[in-house]
Amino acid sequence: MKQITITICASDNRTQANGYDPKFYDDQEKQYADIVNDMNTAKKVFGDNLAVITVTEWEKVGEIESTTYRSIDEVIKRYTAEE
Repeated sequence: MKQITITICASDNRTQANGYDPKFYDDQEKQYADIVNDMNTAKKVFGDNLAVITVTEWEKVGEIESTTYRSIDEVIKRYTAEE
């Protein structure tokens, strides 16, 4: 599992950052479920005021993958388990 940080920036200059340390979770499914839950809450808090969402993942320092999204739904889709 990877370290994951998600930073949400709103058009009104509010910023929220969430971190998901793999040591806290029994497995990736639980880590992803936590992310989806937090993103659903963020949708209610930020509404249509979103400017940008950045997701950064890494296992080792220096091996960073970062993706920028325009909507929380895109992030939810990324971390929703395919059935």
